[in-house]
Amino acid sequence: MSELRLISISALPYHQQSFQRVFRKAPWYYTILSSKLLIMLIVLALLAWIVTLPSASKYSLYAKTQTHKLITPQSLIGQTSQTAPKRIIIDKINIDAFVEHVGLDNEKRMDVPKKAANVAWYTIGPIPGEKGNAVIAGHLDDINDTPAVFYDLKNLIPGDEITIVDVNAKRLVFRVSGKNTYDYDNFPLKEVFGPSQRHLLNLITCDGQFNQNTQSYSQRTVVYAELTSDR
Repeated sequence: MSELRLISISALPYHQQSFQRVFRKAPWYYTILSSKLLIMLIVLALLAWIVTLPSASKYSLYAKTQTHKLITPQSLIGQTSQTAPKRIIIDKINIDAFVEHVGLDNEKRMDVPKKAANVAWYTIGPIPGEKGNAVIAGHLDDINDTPAVFYDLKNLIPGDEITIVDVNAKRLVFRVSGKNTYDYDNFPLKEVFGPSQRHLLNLITCDGQFNQNTQSYSQRTVVYAELTSDR
């Protein structure tokens, strides 16, 4: 092994030979330099990975599958506020449900409720009652085709009331202003999740036909509501 090393060095220009001899005489220096180079390569690789992350605007709006078991990256979930929602009440369709707090799933899309009887508030967006589009989503049905929390969401009409109860038992009343159903590929992300100067609440669930191949519904229904009062 030493002869091979000597032959390779002797074939180099003088300044490169000296460089190689320094490393051979001081392996500790070579180790330190190699470690620094390795750290630099790791940092560069991480930066390249961050740049190529999918946009957070690509939200997942459910499928009737096990997707609710995906783990939301904790680093992406906003801090739970003292005014965060705890329950949602919609008397018109007999809903009184617990509100889960979710961020993004492993594919950088809005996560979904872990239980079919619960709804999920998107913590990276506004808190219900704040300026902007607060978003709460719920399943249409479960993997057994049993109706879930938002099965009757489509029955809401303008004027119906939605009550959000926060962790301090304060009640916020929203009034339905509209409703629309969109094809999955034409979902209006900016309209539902984008900024606004109004105090809005958007409820989302699945609709349309269930595709066994994609394991997803073909449409999404959104009920739009606006804050009217707090109690």
